[in-house]
Amino acid sequence: MGTAPNYLEASCSAISTYSFLKGIRLGLLDKNTYLPTAKKAYQGLLTTFLREKGSGKTDIIQTCASAGLGPAKDLSRTGTINYYLCGKDVGITQNEGKVIGTFILASLEYEALEKIGEQN
Repeated sequence: MGTAPNYLEASCSAISTYSFLKGIRLGLLDKNTYLPTAKKAYQGLLTTFLREKGSGKTDIIQTCASAGLGPAKDLSRTGTINYYLCGKDVGITQNEGKVIGTFILASLEYEALEKIGEQN
């Protein structure tokens, strides 16, 4: 079994936040129940995973470098905890595509809800 410690991961956090926010905007989730949690999750993305660089650019940190299982001929990609924490092709990176996209989607939903709130 892997011995590396677990870590907060940005892409999963971003997709979960996006899902909450979109569900609220579409009326699938009760706004009064879920909006405080969704806003807290979005603020958590900003404070936990975004790092401003001196050049005026921003990095999104702590994203797993690889995701997925198989192929069948590569038995090292098993989906076990050992694979996810210590696999040979798994590591922590920044600005990886799956986090950039989901962070943008979460941000768009957050802004949409803010605009709806201003209109009410």
